[in-house]
Amino acid sequence: MIRTFQIALFGVMVLAQLAVPTWMIGGHEWSMRNGTAYKFLTAPIDPYDAFRGKYVALAFESNHAPVDKGVQLSAGETVYVTVETGPTGYARLSNASTFPPNGTNYITTRVLHEIPRDAADNADNEVAVDLPFDRYYMDENLAPLAEQAYRANSTQATRNCYATVRVYKGKAVIEELFIEDMPVADFLAQHQEFGP
Repeated sequence: MIRTFQIALFGVMVLAQLAVPTWMIGGHEWSMRNGTAYKFLTAPIDPYDAFRGKYVALAFESNHAPVDKGVQLSAGETVYVTVETGPTGYARLSNASTFPPNGTNYITTRVLHEIPRDAADNADNEVAVDLPFDRYYMDENLAPLAEQAYRANSTQATRNCYATVRVYKGKAVIEELFIEDMPVADFLAQHQEFGP
């Protein structure tokens, strides 16, 4: 009897270990197939981290969202941030809420901090949020070259990098990184100065 219970328990553990990665991969693929594509304009990033290798670290210009008047959010709190296409064609975060919005695309994320407002400024409160797609994974041989190209083309003076991100029911997945309107791999192939 005890042996049967141990075998059954072992089987449940194996199934659970297989179910979790399958669920994560399935959610990623579902978002890629069914999600709405948004162009997120990138921003300059902090200095190079020597431990990176298989991905390009990204920062985004649209990383803050207004909060409804009277709503107080604190660092670490889960929020649902509505995403829309702004007048420039790039994505912008239009509202942060403690409840998932109905009928609009949103990202489930966490508050980093509140953005202080001057009392005389009549604008809504805003919060900075932790976007869950700050890494673009790629071939480990190309990633350092891509990061070098990204840094060169994502400065305060030169802003011609963006990432397409698929958003679906709270999930957000990077589809592609673009430099000068070309996928990053194509950009590297055409610009030998970033080659090995």
